[in-house]
Amino acid sequence: VSAAMRRSELCELSGLSPRLDAYFELAVETARRAEYVMTLVPALREYALYLLAKAAAAPWFRPRAEELLSEAWQTASRAGMQGELERIERDADEHSISLMKAM
Repeated sequence: VSAAMRRSELCELSGLSPRLDAYFELAVETARRAEYVMTLVPALREYALYLLAKAAAAPWFRPRAEELLSEAWQTASRAGMQGELERIERDADEHSISLMKAM
């Protein structure tokens, strides 16, 4: 079974679009380059949550999700975004993720 076939089946079973990965990657990269922290942090968090949803059927997505959620926490911490920090920590707890808080 090809990787494309597995991806197609996973997307069909989960109801998630394979195009969302590209959308999130573009959103995160654009916000990073422009240094739009107020956009970057929610984009990182939402991308991580999306990958965690995919990880239920495909566990190899989890490490990337953990990296993104940790980056979101670190960025929000530097920017003093208390509300986002609370949301990120709640999401980490719900998914049993230990955030890498070193900056």
